[in-house]
Amino acid sequence: MTPFERHLSAAAGYLELGMAADTGAELDEIDPARRSEWQVLALRVAVYQEAKDWVPMLLTSERLTAMQPGQSQWPLSLAYATRRCRSLEAARAILLAAQDRHPEESTIPYNLACYEAQLGHLAAARAHLARAIAMNAAHRPLALADPDLAALHGELRRGEM
Repeated sequence: MTPFERHLSAAAGYLELGMAADTGAELDEIDPARRSEWQVLALRVAVYQEAKDWVPMLLTSERLTAMQPGQSQWPLSLAYATRRCRSLEAARAILLAAQDRHPEESTIPYNLACYEAQLGHLAAARAHLARAIAMNAAHRPLALADPDLAALHGELRRGEM
């Protein structure tokens, strides 16, 4: 195992244990020439999310989205951070663009439903949520517990979606 692989493995292990600070410290041990590789950046995103450090999460997610446009998790991370440090509208725009690039990813319409509901656009929220649930039934129980979707909880309980 190379030093790079050893540090990545240790960092991932710390992250699984909920030890975000240790994850970051382990990533800092990686050779500076390799710190911009996607595997390191991906762990950084998780550390920033755990720490609620939205601006670095946003910037790192932007880099990953550009580096790996075929990976749906990066625009989702980007939207998550954008919602918290910029606006719901900006996060919504990111996911509206991402749904065309990743039509198979059910988490995108689910998060769009959350954003639309929070913006008061309930018809759009219903449509996105219905699509997410049709793609992955596991979104229904999540939606019932999601405070972002509180305005739709009654409809969900009645089986209207």
